Amino acid sequence: CFSVREVVEAREYGSDIVKLFPGSAFKPSIIKDIKAPIKGIGIMVSGGISYDNMSEWVSNGCDIISIGSSIVNLKDPVIIEKETRKYIERIYEIKN
Repeated sequence: CFSVREVVEAREYGSDIVKLFPGSAFKPSIIKDIKAPIKGIGIMVSGGISYDNMSEWVSNGCDIISIGSSIVNLKDPVIIEKETRKYIERIYEIKN
């Protein structure tokens, strides 16, 4: 979804989770703004999420973080695995 109206429409059609894309087009506080009137909606954000800004998204109520190019563009499988583990550890830190 790219607008709150699209989120409302998705919910009306029965969606439990919506994806905000690209995340870089929004501020993390949009999550709280969406969830306040649309009870029970899950939100995934994708595009523009990085190790440095993911805690802002999670602390604002984002349910799912999609990390793509920050990891995949690294090309080397060993480095990809290392970076993926770093992101997973960071999520555990944020959540606990």
